[in-house]
Amino acid sequence: MHYSDERNAFLIDCKRRGLSYKDIKRVGGFKEAESTLRGRYRTLTKTKDQRVRKPKWQSKDVRLLCEAVSIYAETPDTYSSLTHLGMTMNEPPKVSWKKVAEHIWAQGGSYQFGNATCKKKWCEIHNIRI
Repeated sequence: MHYSDERNAFLIDCKRRGLSYKDIKRVGGFKEAESTLRGRYRTLTKTKDQRVRKPKWQSKDVRLLCEAVSIYAETPDTYSSLTHLGMTMNEPPKVSWKKVAEHIWAQGGSYQFGNATCKKKWCEIHNIRI
């Protein structure tokens, strides 16, 4: 199926206004799956080098990830203390993963990682099953 310029513009506009893909699908009358809309949005808004399937984490990225979580976690002292002592939690911290991803990129990270990718990497580092 070929997307019209109007449908593409509608998708981009809705997403930039903060609508979820579920809402965009409903309001826009899209028949495609939400995951398809997500992929379409990425294709329309990011260059190919910004859409790496499995981006590689550099050591600086991991350091920035941990730094960001300690800054943005709802209970940063708890996480800082536990990780400093070499202990881990059973679940990821309550944190805005969007802010974490933005922090990594703003501080010179090697790639603009997505929110879910940051959470997944955090869990991998701390042996947390999600």
